[in-house]
Amino acid sequence: MRGPGVAFVVLVLLTALADVVVAGWVWHVRAVLDGYLDGRVSDAEIERTLAAGTLIDLPVVGLYLAAGVLFIVWLWRARSNAELIAPHEHNYRKSWAIWGWLPIVNLWIPRRYTLDIWRTSRPLTDVGRRHSVVNWWWGLFLTSQALERIAGRVLANGETLEAFTGGAALATVAALLGVPAAVLAVVLVRQISDWQSTPGFLAPVELLSQPLVGLAPVDLGHRPPTIVAPPRDDPRWSRPE
Repeated sequence: MRGPGVAFVVLVLLTALADVVVAGWVWHVRAVLDGYLDGRVSDAEIERTLAAGTLIDLPVVGLYLAAGVLFIVWLWRARSNAELIAPHEHNYRKSWAIWGWLPIVNLWIPRRYTLDIWRTSRPLTDVGRRHSVVNWWWGLFLTSQALERIAGRVLANGETLEAFTGGAALATVAALLGVPAAVLAVVLVRQISDWQSTPGFLAPVELLSQPLVGLAPVDLGHRPPTIVAPPRDDPRWSRPE
């Protein structure tokens, strides 16, 4: 349970850092384009800059894919544990940990799926952690992803420096929103993992150590076994000559 969770925490923080780096790179490209339009940057330099941007995108995409796969694996395991103690408190089948990320349904199913795990995993004595963590995480994540896609289209289709500047601004806002979304994802994963790793989560303590019912056994003490020797005059026990 903790293995995929720890790996996901590392990757999701790296993706947030990568988004900030990409946003900074976009502003660098914008400055190079400005110099190109003014004649201060050559054609070769602008081509090298655009080629370097493509190389930066590849590891970022890889980080996103790896983090997504690990989050699905963690969701699957967390849901399996939650089902053991509350099998009827979930709105979707366990397989929706995968299918819930398909287009359109991915706008609400992952949040609802995670919220069910949060509620069934949270102990009754823990009143300090409300499910607002899930709501804030999902809201920031969706907003960041939407702005990032819009920024990508503006940057790809923009034909003026002003359009590119607008796309860079959107990419920056998306990256800044992605940082708290990543932090809340870490809080979410660690909190549920801690709840499900607590002794007594799957079997309450009172069931693990039930009191004895009835009379206590009486210690009669240890008595040596009685050895019965065969009669000496019994021919069955006589030694053969």
